[in-house]
Amino acid sequence: MTSKQRRLLWALWIFLGLLGTAYSLLPGPLASQIREGGSADHAIAFTAWGLLGGIVARRHQVLPTAIAMLAVGIFIELAQRAIPGRASEWIDLFEDCSGILLGMGAVLLYHRFRPARPTPE
Repeated sequence: MTSKQRRLLWALWIFLGLLGTAYSLLPGPLASQIREGGSADHAIAFTAWGLLGGIVARRHQVLPTAIAMLAVGIFIELAQRAIPGRASEWIDLFEDCSGILLGMGAVLLYHRFRPARPTPE
């Protein structure tokens, strides 16, 4: 992956994080007009975000990236306590963590077990 591609993917990762955070902090009635979500939405969103984070992060960036994602999940759950029509639930944070592990874990497993690239002759 070129440096330019990596920067673009990091920008996309940040954009998706901000978009998800903004949606999560909408008042309940407004958010339900956009999408009537369930608990699985947390795991799905964080799995997709974790996949992208795992793809773009270099080996030494994987743990800080996962910690940043977890911090966003914690922030969202704490902030939702102050938003009308929203609830802060531990199960949502658990689903965020599960999504991070699934997404980033899938990428790490892929890198671990992918076939070796053929060397040019």
